[in-house]
Amino acid sequence: MSSPSAVIEISDSDSETDTRPLPPSSSQRSFNTDLVDLCESDDDLPAPGDPTFFAGLRLKDAGKRKRHSSPAASSRASSVDYCAYAADPSEDEDSEEESPKKIARKASGTLPVNREKTEEEKAAVKAQKQKEAADRKAQKAAEKAEKAANAAREKAAKKEYMAVNKLVNDKKKTLENMEITFPPVLHDSDLLVAFRKHIAQYKMTVSVAGNNIVRGYSVFSWRRRMTAEYDPVAREWMPLHNRGAYVKTEGTYMVYMSADELARCIHDENDVKGVIQKVRAECGAKTQIFLMVEGLTAYFRRKTGIRYTKGEIERALAALQLAENTHLLYVDTVANAVTRLYDLSADLGIKPYKLIERSHLPLLLRHRPAHRNESSRHVDENARAGAPPDGGRRARDRKGVSYGK
Repeated sequence: MSSPSAVIEISDSDSETDTRPLPPSSSQRSFNTDLVDLCESDDDLPAPGDPTFFAGLRLKDAGKRKRHSSPAASSRASSVDYCAYAADPSEDEDSEEESPKKIARKASGTLPVNREKTEEEKAAVKAQKQKEAADRKAQKAAEKAEKAANAAREKAAKKEYMAVNKLVNDKKKTLENMEITFPPVLHDSDLLVAFRKHIAQYKMTVSVAGNNIVRGYSVFSWRRRMTAEYDPVAREWMPLHNRGAYVKTEGTYMVYMSADELARCIHDENDVKGVIQKVRAECGAKTQIFLMVEGLTAYFRRKTGIRYTKGEIERALAALQLAENTHLLYVDTVANAVTRLYDLSADLGIKPYKLIERSHLPLLLRHRPAHRNESSRHVDENARAGAPPDGGRRARDRKGVSYGK
């Protein structure tokens, strides 16, 4: 509530003589101060229910400057506002913008009815909430399981990648992916039994062919189980995730014959060249062929039953080696034959790694730009010589494939 104050009237004319007493100074006390009640104004104000009441309030801001022009008008405006608020303080709250829900209720003419939910409704709401919670839990579990499965697949792929690109320098470890096929004539021979016993610890596969590759001759063949393929651009082995492992036939064959069979081929004027040519015609023109002759040393020691001398047989084999690019192997016992077959299988197993290693030797530079200084000349000379610039041993490419020695 406003405190009472004195109203001082100031004359507008300077020429008139003011005969009224002056107000007391600050050092004097005045006990004749008149109290003015703002609510008891003589101005006729409209009642709060009158439409002109709110119109007067809206015009309050428009005439703000005019009311403030004189102290008396300002006092009367303040008294009007205060009295209006005291009469109905809820008017300002009602003048605020109403929420959409209140507007909708007023438009429909209905009021919200607060009623208790039935047991069935409560149970339905509870079941719906439980179902939504279960769905969220199942979705999170599925996402977690999928994430774990992806992580496991990535880990397995990385492990397989590291395994196929691991340094291969042991021939024995390559035998587990190799398979040797014996000719049908040796299906129950001592050579097959001894060889299976010899390579049992290396997990190599041994099989017997159903038919001869070349009719009338014993021919060995090899196959490899491929679990990765070499990418010459990336210079690394790529695991076969999509296609899976497959079996590849090696381009190497071996003709196995005894010394008597060799002598018979030479005697029938169908020399041993014809045997090699038949094998190459059946298996491919670019196949690598070995000829293993058993018992040739014992044949030369015979006193009787010899058709050709040692010199004649050696000359025939030398001509075969030069004409058909054939590799010759001589064995005297079954144990020697087992060792030769094992060595040949191991060499074939590590052969791809050896070929890749040799393909990355330094190239001979035939065309080089002009030397800018002595240092570049030294580098070029070392490069042409196939040696590293620092004179040390050539380092392996850490990011590339690991090769056997």
